[in-house]
Parts: sequence; C-alpha cells; structure tokens
Amino acid sequence: IMFSVLVLQHTIFAWSPTAWYASARLGAASPGPTSRPVYTMTYIEWLCIVPLLLTVSGHCAMGRPLKELARPIVVTNFYIVLSWIAMLTETSLVRWTLVVATFALYFHASWDMYQWVVEYNKAASPELPSRRLRPCLSIGLVLLFAVY
Repeated sequence: IMFSVLVLQHTIFAWSPTAWYASARLGAASPGPTSRPVYTMTYIEWLCIVPLLLTVSGHCAMGRPLKELARPIVVTNFYIVLSWIAMLTETSLVRWTLVVATFALYFHASWDMYQWVVEYNKAASPELPSRRLRPCLSIGLVLLFAVY
C-alpha cells in the first residue's frame, strides 16, 4: 500500500503542468540560490511513509517489540521536520544549526535501528526463514535515509 501511494504521488508530480507541490522559501524575493523551491509535499510524504517503513523493518521483519520502535520513529519524524524548517529558514546560523541537529538525530535513530539488528541476531532462531536477509531491510533503510 505504501509504495502504491508513493508511485501515485510521484506520477501526479511528474504529469502536473505546474509545480503546485513546491513553494519558495520565505523572504526569497530575488531569483538565485536563496529562492530554490522547497518541496513541502515530499516532507509530508516522508512523515507518513517513514514510520510505516520502520515498522515493517523493525516489527514485521525482525519481530522487535513496538516499544523499541517508538523512539527511532519519533526521532526520525522530528529530524524530518527540522530539515524542512532548515530549508525555509533565511538565517545561515539557524539553518546550519538545524542541519547539524538533523544529522545528529539521524545518527541517533540509525544507532537505535542498528540495535534492532543486534538484538534480532541474538534472539532469532537459526531455522528462521530469511534469517540473514531480514536485517538487511533495516540496514538498507539507514543507508537510504543517509542519501536523503
């Protein structure tokens, strides 16, 4: 379901004659690097899809309790919001402070996700189907989120 939503959303974006899904940064009256568009819809998409991806990775694939998933999900959504605010901020000091905080929170959430893998490897039965493949989803998400 979540990938269907993503495909539909990006198809709509690709076929739209105008960039209704983008907004200019506040205070960016003149063209140039400060007036780059901010794709707010993408951030909203991440806020909806990322918790689902983390739940599939942590709970469904590796059987981690929902209590273990809560912190990385909340931290990840928080750093998504901070990164969006950084894109809208005009002040360099504030923007860079938000960017640094975003990366710090990314590493914090990634560490929690790595701990899921460690705990899964300790607890998973050797006969479990796809035992070695399941943690790859979590590690893959950490790497994918690094790109974004």
